[in-house]
Amino acid sequence: LLLLVPVISEAPARERLAGAEALLRSLPGLPRWPVTWKAGSLGLFLLALALPMTLRLLVTAPGAALGLALGLAATAALCAALGGLSGGGKAWSAVHVLAWYGAVNQAPFMDFSGGLLAPETGAMVGLGWLLAALLLLGLAALVEARRAAA
Repeated sequence: LLLLVPVISEAPARERLAGAEALLRSLPGLPRWPVTWKAGSLGLFLLALALPMTLRLLVTAPGAALGLALGLAATAALCAALGGLSGGGKAWSAVHVLAWYGAVNQAPFMDFSGGLLAPETGAMVGLGWLLAALLLLGLAALVEARRAAA
């Protein structure tokens, strides 16, 4: 999961980093809150990436599979929210690496992957990460709407 950092870290802020935000906002049919659309597309990408692992866990440890799905959703939402709030990928990269480091060092509340390291608590930890990420995603959507109105 550490390899996700260079792949998706700047995806939510790519148009702002490239200077194409005004061009993108001029297109018809743009969602009202693009940050939520970006979170959804990142979630689908992560689900496709982790599909073999998720299917294996469904057979061997269904609780861990649920935790993994929650952790992937939290990862997508947190990446989109922090990218939208900070305007780049560094904030999410820092949070992701710190959480990964904590999970590898057996801190169960840091296991954002949803129980790959501690399957017995994975779903609850993944749910906690997802709720925190959704709160940040809502804040990012409000900030984005305020920027668009200005």
